[in-house]
Amino acid sequence: LLSRRIKNELKKQQLIFVADIKNFPFGNKSSSNLKKIVLDFINFIVSKGDVKVIVIACNTASTAAINDIRTVTNIPVISPISLILDSLKFNKFDKVSMIATSFTIKSNFYQTKIKQLIPQTSIVCLPTPDLAQMVEDSFTAQVRVDKQYIKSIAEKVNQSSVNALILGSTHYSAIRDEISIYIDDNIKIIDLGDLLIDKLKNMPLINQMQSRDKNKEELKIFLTKESEEFN
Repeated sequence: LLSRRIKNELKKQQLIFVADIKNFPFGNKSSSNLKKIVLDFINFIVSKGDVKVIVIACNTASTAAINDIRTVTNIPVISPISLILDSLKFNKFDKVSMIATSFTIKSNFYQTKIKQLIPQTSIVCLPTPDLAQMVEDSFTAQVRVDKQYIKSIAEKVNQSSVNALILGSTHYSAIRDEISIYIDDNIKIIDLGDLLIDKLKNMPLINQMQSRDKNKEELKIFLTKESEEFN
């Protein structure tokens, strides 16, 4: 879903998309395992040639490896972490909630960063360990995401007296409409997918990277495992 959105929004760009279907979901893996996965993929992408920007479109992977990425490349890296923190700084919320994988929540990364960088904002983190897999299954196996599960998450958010809800996984963008049905109207939904697209569209470097050769393939997809989703 995210790869399609990026392709549709960024016209005339040459894109490399790496989908790690073999290791998904990431939320139940160890920190050391995730770091290795991320760094291996960055090395793989860099090996493909003249790469100008790398996007880590996974909050869990970014949380695990963000401090180690600079050891393998000097290429600009866009991560969910910087996008979420920048959004919180700009909006100046008093209290926010984040739904994300168990790894992201248990890492205490966002809780610590927000306390350091945006002390006026408090955060309530709610682990949603099954949600990313549910969304993935809705694409690959045509299984509908459990509405009762979404409703139960929304009820916890509504009871937290927050100003905003951060969808802390790019997978959750696919069910934003379903989530919004149950979220109180006064709670702003911060969609990680939207933040990523807006960031890419407004980067001068991206705007300078338009492909001049119309015959060149504009999207190359690499999979770690075969998937009907990409057929």
